[in-house]
Amino acid sequence: MKKKIKYLLFIVLCNFFAVNVYASSASITAHSSSSKVQVGQTVKVTVTVSSSAPLGSWEFNVGYDSKVLSYVSSNLEGGLSSANYVLNSNTKNKTYTLTFKAKAEGVGKVTINNAAVWGYDENSMSTSVSNASITVETARKTSSNNNSNTTTPKSSNNYLSTLTVGDKQLSPKFDKNTTNYSLSLENSERNITVSATAEDKKSTVTGTGTKTLQEGNNKIEITVTAENGSKKTYTINVNVKEKDPVIVNVDGQEYTVVQKLDEVEPPTTYTPTTTVINNTEVPALKSSITDYTLVALTSPTGNTNLYIYSDDTYTLYKEYKFSGVLLYIKEPTKEQMIKKTKETTITVDGEEVKAYKLNKNTYPLVFGLNIETGEENWYTYDESEKTLQKFVSGNVNSVSDSIDVSASDSIKNISVDSKYKTLSYLLCGIVSVLFIFLLASAIKLSTVNNFVKKK
Repeated sequence: MKKKIKYLLFIVLCNFFAVNVYASSASITAHSSSSKVQVGQTVKVTVTVSSSAPLGSWEFNVGYDSKVLSYVSSNLEGGLSSANYVLNSNTKNKTYTLTFKAKAEGVGKVTINNAAVWGYDENSMSTSVSNASITVETARKTSSNNNSNTTTPKSSNNYLSTLTVGDKQLSPKFDKNTTNYSLSLENSERNITVSATAEDKKSTVTGTGTKTLQEGNNKIEITVTAENGSKKTYTINVNVKEKDPVIVNVDGQEYTVVQKLDEVEPPTTYTPTTTVINNTEVPALKSSITDYTLVALTSPTGNTNLYIYSDDTYTLYKEYKFSGVLLYIKEPTKEQMIKKTKETTITVDGEEVKAYKLNKNTYPLVFGLNIETGEENWYTYDESEKTLQKFVSGNVNSVSDSIDVSASDSIKNISVDSKYKTLSYLLCGIVSVLFIFLLASAIKLSTVNNFVKKK
């Protein structure tokens, strides 16, 4: 009887561990082709998804230090993000290659973020990540007194110390960290003289001197090249007022319609057309994808920007480029709004943009129009990595059932893992109850047998 009880206990323990060990492990690693490079060189980073068990699907984002490295290219599905799946049970690893360019001294990290991997059996895998570090250096060789070669760093200073246009006042006031300025002139003013001084004497400055202007916007670029070759460009947009200007009202201020778009680069998917404003035909831009009509307006301070023109109203138009997504961030309608969110702001390209949050532990949400597809969607924004992903309601903890936006396609729902945990606990409970019942029965049977033998 004791042997039977031991055997029964062994079977129960085997079942217990079989229930709890349901998830395999996976890893996503980033490895650079070189741990040390010089400014201006490119470096390749290999990202590998691997597991000892067959892979099913995965998703992750790649982040990098934008002060040290610049992104060049990759074969990831989303540029700097991946969401993929396999069609057979033979795949145990997948490799991607990204290319970065070294742009400044320092240690640039390439990181794997928001990683999740599922097996071919659709079970969530325990996922570990490994990041890559790249040291960027810049150096030159000089001769010392003993004629031996020593290495000293080249200067990377590419700032201006002064920038002036005759006796005119730039807007905003010159600051070496500000690279974009504007200036508004009367129609009769067609010549200006641009002067600039580099902060570092080893740097060179191009783009200065006397400039001849045309009616409308004139873009003047002043480029500073540091000793190590790194460049910084300062831009002055000089607006020469139209002879017969078309004036419109925007937020209580008078703006001038730009009637020559030679200096305005059309945004993606937009082509030249015309529209009528104040009974005057003016140049415009039109997209068949977004169905927006854009006109260029110059503010009283000389700043020229594109605006969406519709029913005599003007809305500032600006595209934001994220990894794999070109987005026009806009205000959602009442029907598109996600309930129980709170307004917040995020900083994109140095500008504050309205966003929303479900709770303090979730990524901020932005609503926008994909310029290349014409689709409107909610997106989650990772401020630290500056990456964007289409919002999937199932991937947010504690989301209310009252969300009024449809979930986007996702490789796997993050709740799969919690479902298996719940099933695991349920089976463990059933096995435990069965074990106690069988053990009690065995003890009772043993007692009865001993009693009969004594009789």
